[in-house]
Amino acid sequence: SNRSDKSASPALVEAAMRQVDAEVAKHNLADAVPNPRHRRWAWAAGIPIILVVIGILVIPATSRNTLARWLTPWRNVERYTFAQLEGDTDRRVVAYAEPFDVEARLKEDSPWKPESGEARYADQPPIVVERDAASYKFQLPPQTKEGTVALRVGDARRSIPVEPKLRPALKDLTAKVQLPDYLQRQEPRIDDVRGGTVNLVKGSTATVEATPTRELSEATLNNRPQKVEGARVTTEPISVETTTEMHLTWRDRFGLAAREPQVLRFEALNDEAPTVALNKLKNNQVVISNEVIAFEIQASDDFGVKRIGLEWEGIRNPIHNPEPTSGEKI
Repeated sequence: SNRSDKSASPALVEAAMRQVDAEVAKHNLADAVPNPRHRRWAWAAGIPIILVVIGILVIPATSRNTLARWLTPWRNVERYTFAQLEGDTDRRVVAYAEPFDVEARLKEDSPWKPESGEARYADQPPIVVERDAASYKFQLPPQTKEGTVALRVGDARRSIPVEPKLRPALKDLTAKVQLPDYLQRQEPRIDDVRGGTVNLVKGSTATVEATPTRELSEATLNNRPQKVEGARVTTEPISVETTTEMHLTWRDRFGLAAREPQVLRFEALNDEAPTVALNKLKNNQVVISNEVIAFEIQASDDFGVKRIGLEWEGIRNPIHNPEPTSGEKI
């Protein structure tokens, strides 16, 4: 009603209000207003938040890892696992067509330590081993083609690329022998010692040079480090007084070693005395004083002959040779 209408009877106004009230009571006015969804939205947002809070309180490490992966998808954040492994997944070079070992080791604080682990090379049958302390040691069969070793320990996964290569072998093995000073041989003697034997006269020294098929990272002689330059090993000077054996080992830049050490046998030899022989000299030959005797003289030595000398002395006879002569010739 209009309040400004002074002529309106209060009784009529009251009757009109009762009529409207009775009419409105017949209808549900909830259909005339928007459907409220704030409670549904509150539950939809609240339940995940509650679960996240519970997760953070119960398993904080997992929650932090998941949150980091979600908030920074551009970073390579490793997935959290309850079984946690040490080590990396770098490419590994193994010996061609030879069995090789792969070890998976658990971290000291790994929450889960499964009793067994599994390793599979490419699509070959998996190998299962039991846990040994904190590690799982797998022995994989010989391989000739590149592939990947897939490790599975509990919920942890690890993928390691593998490349088979031939072991480094020797192409050349020589010994540079410096003879003793008294032999007056200034130039060193170069011997091919691929057979593994080095003859050293006592007082001499030898340096062995080995050339493998691949660039090396290290070499040892009887477990002593030796000089390495690319694909060449130069040993320390070796001098022996008695016959002895030494083991030469090497490792290439991929970490592959020789299948077996190269055994070097150093023979310590005495300097043999030179030998002298006369040829074309007849036994019981009779000559007169004015005749000439012709013959050959030969001398040899294990390290060479520098000079040959001949000495002679006459046999004294009171009648035929009272004053014997003597002399020498170089």
